[in-house]
Amino acid sequence: MSHSKAHTGHRAHAHRHDTPPAPRRPRSRFEMANLALAFLLELVALAGFVLLAALLPDSWLRLVGAALAAAAFVGLWAVFAAPRSKRRLAMPALLWFKLGMFAVAALGLVVAGLWFWAGVFAVLVAVNLMLMGYFRHW
Repeated sequence: MSHSKAHTGHRAHAHRHDTPPAPRRPRSRFEMANLALAFLLELVALAGFVLLAALLPDSWLRLVGAALAAAAFVGLWAVFAAPRSKRRLAMPALLWFKLGMFAVAALGLVVAGLWFWAGVFAVLVAVNLMLMGYFRHW
């Protein structure tokens, strides 16, 4: 084997470590539905974080707080939970991170007086995370 081929192989090998692996493609409609549910739950979680700003005393503080809460959720999720993030947490830390983020979001729904929907959200999160594990979408 020539030196250039060995070097190219090493470079390709190094590149694989820099880029997270692509998520596994869903095999069934049920898996696709669970991934769609995961996305919808993330959107509800974003709304839950924004609703926490309702605790702030002034209307302008609520507006700024809502923007900061949304930015915090999106930023944390993009860094630690997004499938293609270079800093994505490994299991079980990823599971604990998601549970924590979803718990804060559920609290936001409760604070807004949406008790029933917070319960529905919590049940759907539990089912979704169990199915994510079953389908190996970590």
